[in-house]
Amino acid sequence: MGKVNPKVHKLFKGEVQNRAFAMLSARLMLKRVKAPDDVLWYSAWVEWEEFQKRKYAPMAQKYSLDQEPGFGAKLESFAGLWGSRLLSETAVMKYVLKETIKYVGQLEELASLAPEDEKPFFNYVVDQERVQVDALPFRIEGKSAEGADLLRAFMAKHTD
Repeated sequence: MGKVNPKVHKLFKGEVQNRAFAMLSARLMLKRVKAPDDVLWYSAWVEWEEFQKRKYAPMAQKYSLDQEPGFGAKLESFAGLWGSRLLSETAVMKYVLKETIKYVGQLEELASLAPEDEKPFFNYVVDQERVQVDALPFRIEGKSAEGADLLRAFMAKHTD
């Protein structure tokens, strides 16, 4: 790997850990839920994160980034799990949606700073985050199947 823009490396490292956090969180929630609608949503979310991990792997390796959750991602996941026990899931999902919308801007910055030959991948990173922004309102509105369908359609479109 040639000279790397430190800002690209930092932003991508954050995104790789964000995906690791999301994977851990989804797995923890899937173990906890029992209602069919909840199982459907969290199963799709785990599938989503596993898919993203595979898609990210070559670039993560290129940037020498570990895709396993670091201490911060683990701490955030467990804090989120406890938070979901104290608050309604709707409140948690609304917070996640608000933060995800803001986060898209960081990923757009990452894509804009990326080297030309890496722009297709980093544009994909932005696109996958936007799909999450589109899917989360379905969960909030109690329409988990529609949200899961959005995630799965995006994965099908991007399967190699």
